[in-house]
Amino acid sequence: MLKKTELRESSLGWIRSLPRARVFDLSEIYRFLEYSFPDECNGRGDAKMEPRCRNDARWAVFDAKRERLIAPTGRRGEYRRY
Repeated sequence: MLKKTELRESSLGWIRSLPRARVFDLSEIYRFLEYSFPDECNGRGDAKMEPRCRNDARWAVFDAKRERLIAPTGRRGEYRRY
């Protein structure tokens, strides 16, 4: 199990705060993280060309799917909150 970072937990909290049946995409999570945590998002992470916050946002989506909080809508990068 990967260690959950602050950005990953914040992303998951953002997903949980959405109203039910709300459709969102990954770019909204990216914008939330970049606005709320600018210093953490400016640094590069595990991937060579990608900020750490984007990787953490995708892992938060994975966690939310596993907890059955969201489901894919069929469009790439778009999810619906249950």
